[in-house]
Amino acid sequence: MPRPSAPTKTSPPWLQAFLRRLPGYRLAQTGWHLIRGGDRRDVALLRLRRPDNLFQPFCTSGEDRYPQIFQAAAVALAGQPAPRLLSFGCAKGAEVAALHRRFPDAWIKGIDINPRNIAAARRRLDGTPRIELAVANSAEAEPEATYDAVFALAVFRHGELGGDPPAARCDHLIRFDAFDRTVAGLARCIKPGGILAIAHANFLLGDTAIASQFSQILAVPTGPTPLYDRHDHLCPPRPMVGAVWRKSISADAPPAVPAADPGT
Repeated sequence: MPRPSAPTKTSPPWLQAFLRRLPGYRLAQTGWHLIRGGDRRDVALLRLRRPDNLFQPFCTSGEDRYPQIFQAAAVALAGQPAPRLLSFGCAKGAEVAALHRRFPDAWIKGIDINPRNIAAARRRLDGTPRIELAVANSAEAEPEATYDAVFALAVFRHGELGGDPPAARCDHLIRFDAFDRTVAGLARCIKPGGILAIAHANFLLGDTAIASQFSQILAVPTGPTPLYDRHDHLCPPRPMVGAVWRKSISADAPPAVPAADPGT
């Protein structure tokens, strides 16, 4: 049998799905990426290391991919002279750079599970004031009620779940219980009245244990990202899901404004 090659961005979805079912595909893909180098090599090395709490292994990003979300956060944080922001899954620093431009007086911390990403982010942002970068797979080390806003954009997803059709289950790549636990950690370090932004995720904030602490203030189209329920089963497609939420002033009180869609 010929060695399966890694699917590329130009491969049709049916071909990607077929290749992934071939015996030895994952091993061949990893070897190809190690030889090829670049970002794919970084992904292969990350997978070989098998870190806990890995969601999205790929680090495709851009400096202003989410203008609606950044604008909603800017409106919500209006009046905060020096907000503290956390970029969770900051990749190579593009999102941190975009937040710095949008909030020039903010204190910003970027964390990522991949040490190579953080090394690249440090090279990119070297000398930029009020920016901290660290390797971490969760917000466990962050102090409680520290941040005015937390951003987790295209983090709680896996790039190999977006086939046509999408996988019926996701737990061979990512699991809802890990999402639930990680989001609870993010919520813990947000100040009362602060902002949580999650976009392009394979799971819904409304399914988590901390959903009642937040009220939705912005919804955006889901795009091609498939959604999975708390049992890791594929959900019916939804045109809009929550993207930005505000944490209630009292963690024990329900949100002052109910979410537009209780399932988001």
